[in-house]
Amino acid sequence: MKQLKKVFLLLVLLGAGFSVKAQVLDRAYVKEHNPFRKLIPYTYLREADVMWYHRVWRVVDMREKMNFPLYYPKDENMRDRNSLFKIIKKAAFLAEGTPGRLTVYSREQDDDEFNVKLNPVEVSHILIHVDTIQVVLTPGAPPVDKVTVDTLLSEAISKYWMKEDWYFDKQKSVLECRIIGIMPIFLKSSGGSIGDAPTFWIYFPELRPLLARNDVFNRHNDAERITFDDLFWKRQFSGYTIKENNVYDRYIAKFKTNTLEALLESERIKMGIFTLEHDLWHL
Repeated sequence: MKQLKKVFLLLVLLGAGFSVKAQVLDRAYVKEHNPFRKLIPYTYLREADVMWYHRVWRVVDMREKMNFPLYYPKDENMRDRNSLFKIIKKAAFLAEGTPGRLTVYSREQDDDEFNVKLNPVEVSHILIHVDTIQVVLTPGAPPVDKVTVDTLLSEAISKYWMKEDWYFDKQKSVLECRIIGIMPIFLKSSGGSIGDAPTFWIYFPELRPLLARNDVFNRHNDAERITFDDLFWKRQFSGYTIKENNVYDRYIAKFKTNTLEALLESERIKMGIFTLEHDLWHL
């Protein structure tokens, strides 16, 4: 009887040891704030309160230093930090009907109005590239076909396109911006040349709950990290305008073929929005 008790006690201790080993705490404390944060919803906006409204399309380039928190880390196996694309990809690959699945929309034929939903299989066709190459296994032997499967990684994302609505709320007397959609862009090589390849559109309000539970690296203090949702809400990123609402429904690059002229036109649109708000309070 005593031997059975000893064996039972030994098994309990071993089980406790294994459970402790499986739940290693990789920091001095348990993170409870950001991972369980509740999303702060947008304030209700009446059409009657919108005194002025304008829609713009913007590019957020990952090569700009201010946008590094969105791009890094490249390693997708890190548990403590996530890149923006890793969050999007993980939620987009979930099966339909799974809680937390992110709905993605087709961008074919420049459709950015969230008309066509993509299922997980269609998403995999965009994010997973299957190719057949010929390799020589042994010297002198004929080449054989080898199937390669490459999943699009965070490091391949070069830009994000965003669709934004700027409006002046006369009830609160403030100029505000709400992001409507976001689309990852990756670098794709074809025929010896490298260019931007769009993926799919994401309805940003649906993405916000995921962003609110993932924090962004803070180089000054790891204990005071903000979330991705905070970063977008506080406009702590850099971008340039590629299109605004216009009668021709065309991008800036269509009528400003020179790169410098396109950047100047982008700056003109930006300053136009700033000047409008400034002039409202100018006596």
